[in-house]
Amino acid sequence: MKNGNGGQEPHMFKYFYLRLMLGLLFVCGLPLLLLPAWRHLLPQGQLYESWNVLLVGLGFVATMLSLRKMNWFPGTRSVLASIPVLLGWYGVLLGVLFLFRMSYSIPYLTIGFTLSLLWLMA
Repeated sequence: MKNGNGGQEPHMFKYFYLRLMLGLLFVCGLPLLLLPAWRHLLPQGQLYESWNVLLVGLGFVATMLSLRKMNWFPGTRSVLASIPVLLGWYGVLLGVLFLFRMSYSIPYLTIGFTLSLLWLMA
């Protein structure tokens, strides 16, 4: 598939929708499997909230779509741009959590952010 510059798309976006679906499973599902096993290492309280799963998924999808759009501009390197884009979207999502005073889980959001970053760098 060709991008706006007339060249081939980088490997990162060759199969965009497949990477998006597998990434959602990795970023949202893996913390749900890991956190109960690490219950003794975490502070007391709920390990995750349903809002957290939704917001981590939205943050990942928004980051992937933003990086795909950024690839259209000449001179951009999507791998290097993924860190500030991911931080920006997670900042927006944390702002939504704080603004509407929703309950949240710091371990789940941290693991979701870390896994999102790992997935985008792969």
